[in-house]
Amino acid sequence: MAKTVVALFDDLNDAQKVVNDLTEMGVPRGDISIARQKSETTSSSGDVDDTRDISAGVATGASTGAVVGGAAGLIASLTALAIPGFGPILAAGPLIATLTGAGIGAAAGGLIGALVNAGVPEEEAEYYSEGVRRGGTLVSVRVEDNLGERAADIMNRHHAIDIDERAATWRSSGWTPRGMAATTSTGTPASGRAVASASTQPATPAPRSNAGRTERADWKEGDQDRAKVPVVEERMNVGKREVRSGGVRVYTHMTERPVSEDVTLRQETVDVQRRPVDRPVTEADLRNAQQGRTIEVTESREVPVVEKQARVVEEIIIEKDVQQRQQTVRDTVKHTDVRVEKMPGQDAREFRDEDYRDNFNSTYAKSGATWDQYRPAYQYGSELARDQRYSGKDWSAFESDARRDWERKYPGASTWDKMKDGVRYAWERAKTKVS
Repeated sequence: MAKTVVALFDDLNDAQKVVNDLTEMGVPRGDISIARQKSETTSSSGDVDDTRDISAGVATGASTGAVVGGAAGLIASLTALAIPGFGPILAAGPLIATLTGAGIGAAAGGLIGALVNAGVPEEEAEYYSEGVRRGGTLVSVRVEDNLGERAADIMNRHHAIDIDERAATWRSSGWTPRGMAATTSTGTPASGRAVASASTQPATPAPRSNAGRTERADWKEGDQDRAKVPVVEERMNVGKREVRSGGVRVYTHMTERPVSEDVTLRQETVDVQRRPVDRPVTEADLRNAQQGRTIEVTESREVPVVEKQARVVEEIIIEKDVQQRQQTVRDTVKHTDVRVEKMPGQDAREFRDEDYRDNFNSTYAKSGATWDQYRPAYQYGSELARDQRYSGKDWSAFESDARRDWERKYPGASTWDKMKDGVRYAWERAKTKVS
C-alpha cells in the first residue's frame, strides 16, 4: 500500500532540496508533486497563459518535465493553473494530474480536493491550501510504506513547517477554515478519505511528523469519550523437535584372505632290494619256484583334508550415548511501544497578546517602541517552544538556528540582536506552559 507524504515550506529553495533528496533516495520524479502560488511577476517555463484550462496545463507540465531530471526538471515543468476562488498557482506532478484526471475539477475544491483525493485528511488539506495561498511551497510524494518515514525525515531536515502550529497562528489572526467537504471522482460526497481514481490505488497518509501533521485519534464508545490503544506484544515460546544431526552407518561383507597351517602326513614307499645269497634250496623254495608267485605290496600316503567351520570371533557393539545440555535461545519479539505525550491546552498552543503585554510595557514601551514592533518577537518565541527540533535543549544550543530562521521569516523586522531578548522571554514562558 502506498502512502502520500505532504509538507509545506516557507522557502522555495528548501522545497527544491527536498525534491533532490527524494530523487536521490530512488523515488521516481513522476511520484513527486510541487505547488505554489503564482505571483504577479512569476512566469513558468514556456510562457504559460494564466487562464489556461487546468487539464491542459497539467498535460503541458507533464510533457515538459519528462525530459528534465531532479528538482530542476520538476521546477521547469511548473505550469500555471487558474483555480476559481483561489487564484493562479504554479504546479507540477501527479497530484495536479489527479485533480483533472479524476474528473473532480476546481468545483470540487481545487487544491484541497486534490489533496483529499490523495489521502490527506480534509482539515489538513485546507491548511496546506491556505499555506500555498499565503506564499508557501507544497511538496507531496507518493511512496511505499517502508519509505514513508524516510521521506518525512527528509522534509523535516529541510525545515518543513508544523502545519497545525501555523494554522493556529492564522486562526489567532482571524482566519477561519471553510470546512469544504471532499467529493469523490463522481461528484458525490465522500465520508472520510476520498476514493482514488480507477487507475490508482487509495493512498494512505504518511506517518505524522513535523512534516505537516501531528497524529490525533478520537474514539467514542457509548456515552463516554474514550481512547483505546491496543498494545500488541509477541511472546517467545521455545519447544523442541528432533532433527538428524549425524550418525554411524555400519556395513558388513565377506572377504577372503590366505591362511596356512602345518600338518604332519605319513607316506609309505615299497623298497625292493636284491641281495646275493648262497644257501641250499629248501622244499619251499622249490615249490615256490615251480608254482610261480605274484607278490603285491601297496603303498599309501596321507593327504591333507581341509574342512572349514565358521566361528564368531568378534562382535561390533553399536549403541547411543544420550546426553542433556542447556542451550540459550535468543531471538527478537515485537512489542507496541506507547508514548504518551501531553498535548497543550488551547491557551498554551495559541499565541495571545495579553500573555506578553505586561513584559512589553515594563521592558520596551518606555523606550518608545510599539507593541506592533515587538509582537513578532513574542510570537516567534512561542513558536520555538513548540518546535520539536528544540525540545529539551538550552537556549544557547539553538540560538544560532533561531536567529537564522528569524532573519528568513521576518526580513523586514528589526535585527535579531534587538529582538532576541523578547524572543527568549516568550520561549521560556511558552515552554513552561507547553511542558
